Amino acid sequence: MNRALIEAILFSSSKPLSIPEIARISGISKDEVKKIVEEMIDEYEDEKHGIQLRASSRGYKFFTKPQYSEYAEKVAERKTRDLTIQQIEVLAYIAYRGPITRKELMELRGKSVDGILRELLNMGLISRRRSSRKGKPYEYRITKRFEEMFEPFKLEEIFREVEEVHPAFRGGVEKEGGPSDKTEEGESQRDNGR
Repeated sequence: MNRALIEAILFSSSKPLSIPEIARISGISKDEVKKIVEEMIDEYEDEKHGIQLRASSRGYKFFTKPQYSEYAEKVAERKTRDLTIQQIEVLAYIAYRGPITRKELMELRGKSVDGILRELLNMGLISRRRSSRKGKPYEYRITKRFEEMFEPFKLEEIFREVEEVHPAFRGGVEKEGGPSDKTEEGESQRDNGR
């Protein structure tokens, strides 16, 4: 049961999860979580699985195996066909930099993002939540729906394309009112993006 619970938590997450995070969510000890995760990494390397569990500096996450990436990419392309270039650009910023405020997005892009944020909220691809920073601005982050549409390999390709147009894409931006609290994903707000 513990293994199934950890598998479900990792599968449902839109971001990598560390051992302490998995332990906190599941109520299972960190030692037990680590043991189970290591077993799962080995198990998902088997050729009978099309996905694998990988470790990064941020934690553990499921990914499509490279040999099946072209097929998963076709699915992602179909799902994202109706997105505009501007929407994809803003999504890339939110996915790479999030949680991020409207003001920070405007500073990075050099143009208004209000209409695009409204559209992306209505599509359920991003969510927003009041931050604990000074002035309590809204912070935007990607949703599970977004994660289902963009496999990591596809997202990295988009990051590179955006970086060609905006060289500062992966650079720093000064946060409003100091560092933000990395809260868990909130509900999509289907109203205006400010």
